[in-house]
Amino acid sequence: MITDRTPQVDAYLERLAINRPPHHAELRILREHLEQHRHGSAFPEVVFRIQRSGHYPLMGELRASDPLPPYRILFIMDPAETHLLYLFAGNKGAGPYQGNAWYDAWVPVADAFIDKYWTE
Repeated sequence: MITDRTPQVDAYLERLAINRPPHHAELRILREHLEQHRHGSAFPEVVFRIQRSGHYPLMGELRASDPLPPYRILFIMDPAETHLLYLFAGNKGAGPYQGNAWYDAWVPVADAFIDKYWTE
């Protein structure tokens, strides 16, 4: 499987590794699980089918929380499971976009990136 990350995800994970190592470690475990099990993932923290996405049901999210802040990474995986792209990472519990507003703000950004990425 080809795995790639946007520059935003790379930068976010680098900051987490320095400032919040436990959160970074949890997201690393979830990424490894997703990459190994793909659509067969049984972890409740790996969710497919982000309904707000124009690429539904291909977009999903990794959910690191409890007792951690609600960190999320949006991703897309093609149906053949040959390509996995991590799109956007953030803390759903902090900043101007909290709770469902986080999805309203960032899913369209992720969708636009996918559209550009797949046409190149």
